[in-house]
Amino acid sequence: MVAMYSVHMSIPLAIGPEERGDRFEDAICDLFDEDDGGDIVGGGTYGNEDGITGVGIQLEVKELVIMNSIIDILRAGGAPPESTIEFVDESKDEVSSVRLGDWVDLA
Repeated sequence: MVAMYSVHMSIPLAIGPEERGDRFEDAICDLFDEDDGGDIVGGGTYGNEDGITGVGIQLEVKELVIMNSIIDILRAGGAPPESTIEFVDESKDEVSSVRLGDWVDLA
């Protein structure tokens, strides 16, 4: 699949990889399976000496409108409003970002 957009989501929750999958990635995979709108291409856990402080999920999507459904999944999974979503438009080499709490559905 040739992606038009690379999306990195940073979610400040102290959860491990299995819970990240249960809360977010499994539902996103199901969404992509339904319409072939993208792929999960990476994910990880970050933290400091005190432990886990957040998780990241990397996606490739064909069209940004699918992000409305992905945002619904993040909210249903308990992602906090300060979570960030960064978009890279590969055709224009442009980067933009938005906080989950500031998301406005795309038409």
